[in-house]
Amino acid sequence: MHTELGAIATAIWAKADALDVGQYSQTAWAASLATFMRLMGREGRAGYPAPAAGMVIADVIQRAGRAPGGGGGGGGAPAPSSLRWWAWALATRPPPRVELIPHKWAVWTAPRLLPDRVTDWAVSGLFGLSG
Repeated sequence: MHTELGAIATAIWAKADALDVGQYSQTAWAASLATFMRLMGREGRAGYPAPAAGMVIADVIQRAGRAPGGGGGGGGAPAPSSLRWWAWALATRPPPRVELIPHKWAVWTAPRLLPDRVTDWAVSGLFGLSG
């Protein structure tokens, strides 16, 4: 079982605000670093609350410990062609990877559907690194 976490709102983000990045103020990276710090701080604070993330992870671990095929109630598995089968399969056999990511479509799914060069271009433009 592999759980991939996105931003989790914890006290660590307060430390990021206190981080002294003045040593980079006279470099070519100063503007990009300022944008990065602002974006990461905002996304981190808007992430899932730690207790909620912990509950999801505990649920995933708990489901992973169930025996395959158990937990259905009498009669076994529904027909594989039905939507009920997918719900049954996820309840009895959790997926090997679970992503806990706020705004999953925008920050996880969409970038993986695009070619790598397009994603690189978009990210470098966001941080002012292109050109």
